[in-house]
Amino acid sequence: MISIRPLRTLMTVLCLSILCLSLFPDEAFAQGQDKSLTAPHPTRVYRNPAIGYSLNLPEGVELIERESQRHLTVRSSKGYAFNLQTGQVNSTVSLPEMILKLETLYLGKGKAWSQKLTERSMKISGLPAWDAFYEGPGTRARVIVARGRVTDFVFMFFATPQNFDSMQREFDQILLTFKLPPAEIDGNSNLASERFQPGARPPGPGAARFAEPGFGYSIDYPLGWSMVKPNPKTVVFNGHKGSRAKSAAISVQNVYGAKSGSAADKARTMTGALKSQLASGADDVAYLGEADFIYMNGGRRLNGRQFFVSYARGENRIRQWVVVMPRDSINVVHIWTYAAPERWFKEFRPLAEEVLKSWTILPFK
Repeated sequence: MISIRPLRTLMTVLCLSILCLSLFPDEAFAQGQDKSLTAPHPTRVYRNPAIGYSLNLPEGVELIERESQRHLTVRSSKGYAFNLQTGQVNSTVSLPEMILKLETLYLGKGKAWSQKLTERSMKISGLPAWDAFYEGPGTRARVIVARGRVTDFVFMFFATPQNFDSMQREFDQILLTFKLPPAEIDGNSNLASERFQPGARPPGPGAARFAEPGFGYSIDYPLGWSMVKPNPKTVVFNGHKGSRAKSAAISVQNVYGAKSGSAADKARTMTGALKSQLASGADDVAYLGEADFIYMNGGRRLNGRQFFVSYARGENRIRQWVVVMPRDSINVVHIWTYAAPERWFKEFRPLAEEVLKSWTILPFK
């Protein structure tokens, strides 16, 4: 059986050192157990008098219009609900940034959503859109933000976790009927190529994204891998239980660095501190190479440092790749780490490299 002590070792090393809309998830959520949903039939056409969009909705659903008919809540006795809310388009805020603003309200300890599951780009009726999935106590949510020529649209869909997939199929059928007035589409041909901020591209195939506010970066990790935050400034990704990848770990930690000096000096100082901690906390430590690490992404260039190290921990020998990345204007250093049992380090290194390539440094919010 594979020992999980390498992960505990990594944790020891790391611990050194849009449009804000009025949303109604509590009102919209309804319990239900039906798992045999089909496409909505029969349907009726709902036309919004304020914005001019239309949707084909199943007969029998409850409709609630709020705020001069600009916000719509749909509740089904089958056990799902969704809101469609609108606001004047705000082109200074990208669609992923709109999602992040919603997350500051609803994602986190004690809030409606305890974790983000995945996110992606998509289109709705030809409009660029961003699609994100969340889970919370007793509920699962899907949030879609879409941008028209004059209006930003926010869909929020809710269902119980056990019924979410089946009920989402009915919601998808409703989305296919979403029609917009000409004012939202005319002159909108360039929207599909909207220039998002760095880090706003969708995760690659088979990947999910970590992009929580307050961490200063986004990073993609493989679907099926777990994501844990052992402390408020560290995130760790592991392979799924029962696989060799479970003993591999990819992490990013934010720590405070030196208050003065160049980025290169700060990187060397932090690298030295990490090496000292490794030397005192592990056996038979061997450094396998050290070099500069130049980060270039989204027009940003940062000067960092990287090193490889091998050490013994109990019956296991661990190999670790560490990238130390000081921020250019604030006293924060990001520490990216990939660690695995030495015999499997090469097997998972290509995957770790893809995760590292996806790492996008963002402004702190």
